[in-house]
Amino acid sequence: MATSSSCSTASNASTSTQVPSTSVAASSASIPPILAQTITPNGPNNELRRQIHIQSEQKRRAQIKCGFEELRNELPTCLNKKMSKVALLHRTVQHIQHLKSTQLTILAELERLAQENEQLRRFQQSVLQKQTIGTMYPMP
Repeated sequence: MATSSSCSTASNASTSTQVPSTSVAASSASIPPILAQTITPNGPNNELRRQIHIQSEQKRRAQIKCGFEELRNELPTCLNKKMSKVALLHRTVQHIQHLKSTQLTILAELERLAQENEQLRRFQQSVLQKQTIGTMYPMP
């Protein structure tokens, strides 16, 4: 049940890089020629967009990696084992199915014990009633 803190620091580190935003909605007539060059598809803005895309993809991959690490840390049979992501997902499904089965078994046992408890309570009441009647009307 241990969680890895390296995932949260890795995702925080990737979000700390700020990229200046550019307004593409402004009309080209009111923009100086130097700035208009950055808005064109072939200008430096294209490189900026590419870098933003690369950073977004790296962040997404880091988050997926973190998710798999957390999943591996939560599964009792997968601790300290090297396995593929597909195998990890299959083990996770098996573990969830096992937990559901165990839960159903426990709920059935709980229901059985509740019924048994109710029967014992009724038996106890009947015994107490017989004792009360016996003390009120003793047999000679």
